[in-house]
Amino acid sequence: MAKPTSTLIVLLAAGVAQGQIVTKPLSTTAPMQINLYPGVVTTLYFPDKVAGVFGGGVCAIDPSKPSIPAGAVVAEQHPVGSQVVLLQPVTKDSHAYMTVLVGGRLVLFELHTGLAVPDIAVTLTNQDETTTPGEIRAARPVYNQELLVGLLKRARDARILEPLYPDLYQGYAVRDADYTSDSGVMKTTVKRIHRFSKEDALVLEGTVQNETTKALQFDGRAATVMVANEGHPIKLLSCLRPIPPGKTVPIEVVIQGDYDGARANLSIENEFRLQLPEPEGFQTVWSLKNGMQTKGPISIPRPCPTPAIPLTQTKVEKEQ
Repeated sequence: MAKPTSTLIVLLAAGVAQGQIVTKPLSTTAPMQINLYPGVVTTLYFPDKVAGVFGGGVCAIDPSKPSIPAGAVVAEQHPVGSQVVLLQPVTKDSHAYMTVLVGGRLVLFELHTGLAVPDIAVTLTNQDETTTPGEIRAARPVYNQELLVGLLKRARDARILEPLYPDLYQGYAVRDADYTSDSGVMKTTVKRIHRFSKEDALVLEGTVQNETTKALQFDGRAATVMVANEGHPIKLLSCLRPIPPGKTVPIEVVIQGDYDGARANLSIENEFRLQLPEPEGFQTVWSLKNGMQTKGPISIPRPCPTPAIPLTQTKVEKEQ
């Protein structure tokens, strides 16, 4: 009989360790479910001052007289004029209904005690403070080909259009940059970054240099942007191809949103580096970062030389 008892203790301890700290909207149309646990005090925090707590089996405990009245199922405390209600079950199978008068409304709670994950701390909010599914959909960025082209045009002509149409540039920011990425075959440089926060989009303007003696062609759909150490797919790329040998051509790209369709909210202060797919007939180090495998040796740019560290200490003479 000792083994089942020890197992039950382990299960009970695990249930307490996984107690919930949650936020729930107040509901006046259906009972709100609260999970209690023996020996654990559950704290409810309301958005307004609690005017009263009522319910059969729910008994208020006087801190000066901590004894629990006979017939009590759930012990309750709430300091006068506060927004906090403390609950603790008296028995292992306590079940009761509790009504709370708060903010001029009556809110019904159904209190359960058992092996369910207990609610340790519950923050209750007004219904109008919660986000509806429609608001969530409206907050997501709109993915549209025409919008991407429009963002690219707005970035190109920002100096002319922003003074004329300020409404189009609400939440707009721009800064100059100099972020390069060299594969040994092509070298990209990001020279200007535009951010449209409303559309959660960034437009990068820069150049691509052909470092070979052959004209280069690449698939723009496989290009990516490294934002710090994260890779983001490009939604739109504008670049003349093929790139003549040894020449540099302009390139513009648009990235928007995150992989799951939500907002990425990338800061304009990040480092942005363009990584293009391997050109036809070449293999580059960018292939490894884009999730592909090389079929042979690749050319890696020579690293920048490191200055020699002096082996002797230089003595600085004190000024007279």
